[in-house]
Amino acid sequence: MANNLELLNAKPTKKDYTINVDTGLTVLVKSTGSKLWRFRYSFSGKRCMISLGKYPQISIKQAKAKQREYMDMLEKGINPSVHRQVQKVKLATRQDFKTIALQWHAKHYQNSNDRHSKLVLQRLEKYIFPQIGKIPLGDIEAPMLFNIIEGIQDQGYIETGKRVNGYCSMTFRYGVAKGHCSRDITQDYRGMLKSIKSKHMPTLTTQEEISELLQDINNYHGTTIVKTALLISAYVFVRPSELASSKWDYIDFEKSHWLIPAKYMKMKRDHLIPFPKQVKELLGVCRS
Repeated sequence: MANNLELLNAKPTKKDYTINVDTGLTVLVKSTGSKLWRFRYSFSGKRCMISLGKYPQISIKQAKAKQREYMDMLEKGINPSVHRQVQKVKLATRQDFKTIALQWHAKHYQNSNDRHSKLVLQRLEKYIFPQIGKIPLGDIEAPMLFNIIEGIQDQGYIETGKRVNGYCSMTFRYGVAKGHCSRDITQDYRGMLKSIKSKHMPTLTTQEEISELLQDINNYHGTTIVKTALLISAYVFVRPSELASSKWDYIDFEKSHWLIPAKYMKMKRDHLIPFPKQVKELLGVCRS
């Protein structure tokens, strides 16, 4: 069996030739001068060969380590050549975090409020994609993601950090379902993120307080549209965003009701709001 010195001194000839190094392990000396490792073996009665790289870039020690690895596979009934091909296919089909996150987002928010959908995507693009977007989903470890989320919270964005972490958790869960990773790594640091203590806003509970609020709105000297919106809110009790984004097509003046389409509602159901004559008059002011 050849040693390192013999391989180094092997000279090319007009024809390619082979040097035996160990059981099934050879070096092919090409007429061009290249020296290539080969491992030859039998599997299911057929002669097979697998390349191990170039010599001396791959040393004898490294080549023998590969030889032992492949011989172990053969003892287990695994064909080394087929196994390597399968691994190459798996590597080629591995998806990075950004790809899977975009797939999850498209599926999860396909029937959701456009504004909320865009906000989720903007947060991922700002905080997550630049950091781990190109890393295969299965290669991302809990400390990597935790440090990013912790960094968001350390800037004072406590709730934003928790929400972004939630988007990442959903991405990993989607990845598990699709076979791109084995688990949701955000569970490894569950309970470790900061939380904001909820603070309930003061509520007007007496007739005098409500009367004072309405009087303050009447005395408001800002724009007409803002003043009118405040007055309408006192009658219909909708979210400011629902009021601000409403369209005239949603309002039926004859039947005195206002329809908020399901796509803008959290429960994904149409929301019908009847309104009194005072609101009808206020809407008329806005429309004129």
